[in-house]
Amino acid sequence: MPSSSRINKKRRMNKSSSLQSISTLDRISDLPDPILCNILHSFPTKFAATTSVLSKRWRYLWLSVLALDFDSNDFNSCNRLLHSVMYSIMDNRRAITLPVHSFSFKDPSTDDYSNYQPVIDKIVDYVSQRGIQNLVLDGCLHLRCSMKLPVKLFSCRTLKVLKLNNYSGTLISDKVDLDLPSLKTLHLSKPYRCKDGSRRKDGSRMNFAALPNLIKARIPSKSFVPFSIVCKARILYVGKALKYTCWTQLPEFPNLTHLELHFGSVFVCPRWKWVHAMLELSPKLQSLIIRDDIDAFQRYTDKFWKIPSIVPECLLSQLKTCCIRGFRGINYFLIKFVKYIIENSKVLDTMEIHTKFRDLEAKQGLLKKLSSCERGSATYKLLL
Repeated sequence: MPSSSRINKKRRMNKSSSLQSISTLDRISDLPDPILCNILHSFPTKFAATTSVLSKRWRYLWLSVLALDFDSNDFNSCNRLLHSVMYSIMDNRRAITLPVHSFSFKDPSTDDYSNYQPVIDKIVDYVSQRGIQNLVLDGCLHLRCSMKLPVKLFSCRTLKVLKLNNYSGTLISDKVDLDLPSLKTLHLSKPYRCKDGSRRKDGSRMNFAALPNLIKARIPSKSFVPFSIVCKARILYVGKALKYTCWTQLPEFPNLTHLELHFGSVFVCPRWKWVHAMLELSPKLQSLIIRDDIDAFQRYTDKFWKIPSIVPECLLSQLKTCCIRGFRGINYFLIKFVKYIIENSKVLDTMEIHTKFRDLEAKQGLLKKLSSCERGSATYKLLL
């Protein structure tokens, strides 16, 4: 049996701990509203709302946070509850004049999506009127939602970040021209369609001007997103979308410093001719990453590629790192391209090749082939 003195000591410690917690909470509560809202900004909306029970001081504070984050995982995957809470906040809980700088909606459930379009319409309508800067819409991974983005989104002049995950549908409206002057990040993780030069219903032709302040763009697989939209980007990732892109239609990429290409199993044009065209049009390119998943048939079409007589400007003065991933064997045309980069890149620091060789002898043979070629840069390192 514990002695009474030990029990009393434990009680005093617990009481002291409680008093310290209350004292800490009081000190936090004394902070100005903007600082408290900044703290709540880092929490999902559901958890930020729970602070309303702390005291009168906190009751409505969470409604002034400039970021709203709704995740169905926080609601035990109950869409009705999620939508009820979200609609309640958007309809009457927040001040009409209060801006929303960030809005995130994640719904990984597998419920019926027949009524999903009105949800997206309401979100876009709500945030576009409140100075939205960062918009993330994350749909179901297993049941892709075919949706149309509301027209208002295409002319949202305050939008800086747009991320659309696990949706398939139409990225560009045929009713209005794309006007997103503040957009810096465009992230698409599933197929989207928009063809430069397509016609609207009234017969007028659609031409998509480049997003002027774009820093980073991600174009997913099987997309019809014209490069003319993202040609101002500094960082560009293209994932298996190249079979829908003709190399002769490429625009100039005046700001591009990092390019990542993922070749799928099919590619219409000879890929190295296409890549060389990209290099010619990217004078500031410093980093190039290529993932090679091309099949044997496509490798055959590469035989028509000849070493160009003109060396792209980026190889002469800019390209510092080149990485080839998924190297499946002694592919003559791929080796030919790698040699071309090594021989003509004057400031190259690193050539990195990730192979899938099981045979050590094959790996050593590749290393010997590449090590024997002339070097454009005397200081570059070959990593295999």
